[in-house]
Amino acid sequence: MPNLDYLQELEATTDSHSYYLKLAFLAALMEFRNNQIITDKLEDVLSTRNVDQILQVLNVDELDNLLFGIGMDKDTFIFNDEKRDLFNIGAMAAFSALSLETQKKWNWNPIGERAVSFLLQDSANAALEIVANTKAGVRVLVTRTLAETSDIKQQAREIKQLIGLTENQMQAVLNFKRQLETRSILGVTPPDERRLSVAEQTLIRNHMKNGTMSAEQIESMVGKYYESLLNKRALDIAGTEAFRAVNNGQQQLWDQGLDAGVFDDNIHRKFWRDMGDGKVRPTHRPIAGMNAAGVKIRSMFITPFGLVYGPGDYNSNLINCRCMIFLGTI
Repeated sequence: MPNLDYLQELEATTDSHSYYLKLAFLAALMEFRNNQIITDKLEDVLSTRNVDQILQVLNVDELDNLLFGIGMDKDTFIFNDEKRDLFNIGAMAAFSALSLETQKKWNWNPIGERAVSFLLQDSANAALEIVANTKAGVRVLVTRTLAETSDIKQQAREIKQLIGLTENQMQAVLNFKRQLETRSILGVTPPDERRLSVAEQTLIRNHMKNGTMSAEQIESMVGKYYESLLNKRALDIAGTEAFRAVNNGQQQLWDQGLDAGVFDDNIHRKFWRDMGDGKVRPTHRPIAGMNAAGVKIRSMFITPFGLVYGPGDYNSNLINCRCMIFLGTI
């Protein structure tokens, strides 16, 4: 078994860099929400009550460009740039883990054609996933706002304020809003199960009993709940994409080594490693044992949720995955 000390450092580096990915996602989303062109057109198109026309004006696809830095201030964190940096960190860490003898005989190019091609496709996949989930949330937001609010200015304000969540998160926010407005507790998540402070939960309970909150206070409470879910979504995206990037960086290094003849597919194997703490999901805990002998560099791991190339694969079961891969021999 190789020396895995480098993985501990890589895990810590990945955790710390995920913070910048979070900031980059939020920066892109804020740029999208603050688009004055959308603001100017939104009220006019809302009067049509045509959901598809409204979604066309909102143009969530623009978020894709912003994630790649197009239209973003150069002084802000760029989502795609941060992903690329983490990919390179993963590749460099995997290279540094090789023996000095192996390093010396290999003229490795960290930005080789294969790596560049992979990075472009991986970044496109990440942006596509983020935009698709955002679109689903915006459709829920628009549809329910039209159904539940008749004031066009209020509709426009709420839509602009609440963009950015997934479909389920958006449903949760709008359910919470309805709960506060109607003071109904039937079939709605109790306030103590929401991401709010103890003081805010107490205020909500008093309101549900006695109607103690004004319309402005309700709007403020809904905004706080939205912000808490948006922060959660940003953390989920950052954590997922950070570990995905470093694992993919390692995988691409090994792929290059295989092509260069540095690694032997009859000898070298990649192995799965989880964090070994209480946060490891039950479906991830057995993966290392299910692949105890490792798998070939370009082969797939057997998991309880199907075959995957590694923690960097695109699979719904790998969202927020902190597992890592490393290279060994049989």
